[in-house]
Amino acid sequence: MSISGNKSIVVRQVFAKDLDSELLIIKEANLRYPFLSIDIEFPGTIFKPSKQVIREGNPVINYHYMKSNVDALQIIQLSLSLSDAQGNLPDFDTPFSYIWEFNFRDFVNRDHYASDSIELLKRQGIDFEKNREKGIDSKDFAKKF
Repeated sequence: MSISGNKSIVVRQVFAKDLDSELLIIKEANLRYPFLSIDIEFPGTIFKPSKQVIREGNPVINYHYMKSNVDALQIIQLSLSLSDAQGNLPDFDTPFSYIWEFNFRDFVNRDHYASDSIELLKRQGIDFEKNREKGIDSKDFAKKF
């Protein structure tokens, strides 16, 4: 499997002002790159099962905990990549391959969060202040996506 022909990958940072234009680009690229991968950043895990529950590994209970966290927490970022059947990412006839990171404004410090997760996301480069000022409203994203 070729991964984008060894091209450097450029992350297209998307904020509210860019949302419509980037979604049009994605819509067009999706015709040639029909495989979609999504990764979502939330502010950690606030509902955690006991060690006994973890050892049991019950998928229904695991789903319940994951859903409870997703329902209670605000989205911070959604990363999206498109690829073709060979694993190539869109390159738009440039020397680079592209993926997207949609930055959301929904999360604010008064929301529930796990502080260790927020610190990790800050170290990874998420600018929470910029997200609050210029980020995408998740309801707007949901309608348009």
